[in-house]
Order: sequence, then structure tokens, then C-alpha cells
Amino acid sequence: MTDGQLVVVGASVAGIRVARGARERGWTGPIAVLEAGADAPHDKPALSKGYLTASESDDAVILDTSRTLHDADISLHTSTSATALDVTAREVHLDTGSTVRFEHLVIATGCKSRTISCLDGLRGVHYLRTLTDSRVLRTELAPGRRLLVVGGGFIGTEVAATAKTLGLEVTILDAAPAILDRVLPTAAATEVAQLHERHGVKILNNVQIMSASSLDGRVNGVNLADGTFVPADLVVVGVGTYPNTDWLTGSGLDLEDGIVCDQFLRTRSPLVWAVGDIASWFNGRYARRMRMQHWTSAREQASAVAWNLTVGAAARLKAYSAVPYIWSDQYDMRIQHVGMVGEEVVHEELGRDKHLFVSMKDGLVTGATTMNCPTQMLQLRKALLRSEDGADVLRDWRRVLTTQPRGRSGPSPTPPAQLPAPGAGAGAAADNRAAR
Repeated sequence: MTDGQLVVVGASVAGIRVARGARERGWTGPIAVLEAGADAPHDKPALSKGYLTASESDDAVILDTSRTLHDADISLHTSTSATALDVTAREVHLDTGSTVRFEHLVIATGCKSRTISCLDGLRGVHYLRTLTDSRVLRTELAPGRRLLVVGGGFIGTEVAATAKTLGLEVTILDAAPAILDRVLPTAAATEVAQLHERHGVKILNNVQIMSASSLDGRVNGVNLADGTFVPADLVVVGVGTYPNTDWLTGSGLDLEDGIVCDQFLRTRSPLVWAVGDIASWFNGRYARRMRMQHWTSAREQASAVAWNLTVGAAARLKAYSAVPYIWSDQYDMRIQHVGMVGEEVVHEELGRDKHLFVSMKDGLVTGATTMNCPTQMLQLRKALLRSEDGADVLRDWRRVLTTQPRGRSGPSPTPPAQLPAPGAGAGAAADNRAAR
């Protein structure tokens, strides 16, 4: 049924793509998008990179406005928070005290940033989740200022790289043994750390913040557990996220590290779906539930749900199966990762600042990480996607690279080209705890 109201909670890239995709695929009823924030729907990858340097404008990151969505017969309601869900009554309760009824509901509320309590309430402390967050932060990124980045994930390292290019003094504090070691092979993470150090970034690993120092309500440094004082003029915190599911308590949906979904991204209620960072869905390729937090998977999941909402017959639903994929641009290096980190890693240097790391287990390839090698990544990613039994059956990876034409290597100004659509063996994004 496509003539009832489709309600999308969350104007993220996934939420907007579901709304537009459903309309384009023939949903004839009303479509309403509810967004707690005041910003127009926007893309997030640039918020820690180009947008911070002001090299990308608002127009470059805004996905849609109320006017453009109205032209597509979709209503956008910003500054409107969902507070509860009644699946039986098919109603979303709002912070205004009113309710919105739905025929189908898509939840795309993403994640919230984890905070550090000793930094609460201090001026100069920033968390990066929204366009407004990035806009405020970039007003503080002045040359010569001391930036302290707490957290060595992708958000933290991207902000560090951006700030360093703007002329700030940058220090990264990370509780882990190495930055990015939760998402990349150790050898690859070490390569990224060395890249930052060559640019003058100071990295302190295995550290813990015990307290913050401030003057007149503004942060001016932190005290570490070993007694070290680290001065700062401003702080950016990127220590992970957690699914935004508080408002769903008591809804009857299964909540476990996100919203539990089947292979079709459908919750235990056949009328409620989840997409993006919040979806913990059954990935048939690995025969287990996964939650991926990156731009690529958000878009692909949204396309899959738009199809499933409008296909008209349960027998034609498409499962979303994916190989994890993630990318990041830092300085002049494009970092890409596909699949899973294996027990053994083969490192090949393909030129100056061009690296290939192949992860293996029991002689089989489980994933790959590249730096400034987009052609090789594309070849390996396609090969992993073609694997019939999942991402861990590719054996002769050197043959994959040598039997296909060589292409240009180096950072690309745009995200990597999209592969086939979900349900047809497409790839997706890696679990990025510094969520986008």
C-alpha cells in the first residue's frame, strides 16, 4: 500500500534519500520528514574537511531545502523532535504534544556523540555532528591557536589534518594504543600516524583525561592520568557515538546496539524500517547482524528501503547485503578500506605515499586498505563483491591487480564512484565509530 502517509524520522542523508526514493518509485500518499535539528538536510563528510576550511559552501553540503522537497511533494518539518512511538496506533509522538499518524515509518535518527563529563559546559569545547557544529567550529580555527583533538578515529584525525593545514598547533589524545587502530590494520594505522607526525601533529596514545582546566568558563587545557597537563585554546571531542534510540524505549521494537532489523532493514513491526547509523541489520554476506556508520551504507540502505516500501509484494523484497567500505581524505592522502581486518596483513608499497595492505585469514583475503591507490581499491572491492560466499573467499589478489588496466592513483576531489545497487551485491560502508 503506497497511498497512506509515509513518515521519515530524521532528515539525514539516509532519511532524505528514502523519502525521495519512495516518491520517485511511485509512493502516492503524503510523505513527511521530521527533523529534530534546525539545519536544512545536509551531507556530513565535508563537515570535518572542506567545509571547515570554507573551501566548500553551504550550497555544496545542503542536500535539500523545504522548497526543493515541497517541489517533490515531500513535507519537511525541522525543529520537530520525535519523543515516543506507538506501533499499534501507528503514531509518532512529538515534543509539541501532537502526534503524526503513519502507514509506514522509516527511522533515520542516527547517533549522538559521546561526551566527556569534565568538559561539559565549557566554552571552546566542540562536538562535530551537524552543519551548525561545523560552522561554529570553523570560526575558531585561527592560525597559531592550540587545538586539542580528543579521540583518534576518523572524525578526530580528519579535523586534526584540516586544522593543521589552516596553521593551528594540533595535539591528538587517544585512549587506544594507536589512532585508527579500531578500524584499520595496525600497519596501516601506523602509516596514518606517521603522516600526521610529518605534518607536525603531536599524538599521545594510551592516555586518559582526568580533569579539565578553564579560565573564565573557557577551556584552556586538560590534566591527564599520568599528571601531564596539555594546554589548549579549543578542544574537539570525537570519542565515539551511540544510537539515538532513547525515544523508542517502550515502543516494542528490539533495541540492541541500534534498532534490530532483518535482512530487508525491517524491524519486528512490518510497518517500521530503519536506515543509516541506527540500523543493526542482518547482513547475509557475513550471516550476522551489523551496524555500519558511513555515507556509502546510509545511501545504499535508503535505496534498498525505498524499493521495499514500493515494490508491492513481499516476495519481491530485496535483502541488503554488503561488504563494509569506508574512505577518508587527510592532507593529500586518500585512505580507503574494504572488508574486515584479518589476522595477517601483507603490506606492499606501490610508490611514494602509495600503500596497499591486504588482510588475510587462513590464506583467504578478508579485506584491504589502500592509501592513494583508488584504482587498486576499486579492483579489489569489485572482486570481493563478486565472491560468492562472502568477503573472505578471494584468494589470488595479486592476479586481480595485474589483470586489470592500471589507472590514475591519488586523492580524488569527490567520493568514490558508486557500485551496483543494494540487493544486487553492492558494497557498503565500514563501521566507523566516529560516525558521519
